[in-house]
Amino acid sequence: GHGSTQQVHTVFFGGGTPTLLTPEQFGQILAVIRREFDVLPDAEITTEANPNDLDYGYLMALRAVGINRLSIGMQSANPDELKLFARRHDHEVVTRVMPEVRRAGFDNVNLDLMYGTPYQTLDSWRHTLEATIGFAPEHVSLYALGLEDGTPLKEWVESGRVAAPDDELSADMYDLATMLLGQAGYAQYEISNWAR
Repeated sequence: GHGSTQQVHTVFFGGGTPTLLTPEQFGQILAVIRREFDVLPDAEITTEANPNDLDYGYLMALRAVGINRLSIGMQSANPDELKLFARRHDHEVVTRVMPEVRRAGFDNVNLDLMYGTPYQTLDSWRHTLEATIGFAPEHVSLYALGLEDGTPLKEWVESGRVAAPDDELSADMYDLATMLLGQAGYAQYEISNWAR
């Protein structure tokens, strides 16, 4: 039968790497959502995205099935492999991808950053923030790395393979972000979120 008359203003694909899906799969999921709910014409439809998965063709196909906002992870939050934290930031990837994102017609983009990660310094964080501001995203989310029970990272810290996150340094990183983003015209509306 027909779906509910419940109005939907936002749809969000997240919690991992939804960009492993094909555009057709996104389209099938969105078709079901549109059938079951009253998705408003100007609804914000977001997918989280690993920048490595994005190229112009894929981005155009996402637009075609109705996705109109991207949330791009600039730094991998996946602590399954220690080497992810040692590698250089994903700036190069984001630098390559952002022009394609804009060319494909996305005018609503969030960049997701993590701070307080192993190997990060206040200097490297400043560099990340300046690069982020340079990309001129509409929205920025910042998350402090937490040591969650049952994660490899927590075991590595407990076994001494990785230094424990430095709370003082994380606080300094947060303060620096608040200052730089504020100067760049971003308004903080929530503990981890800034918008233009």
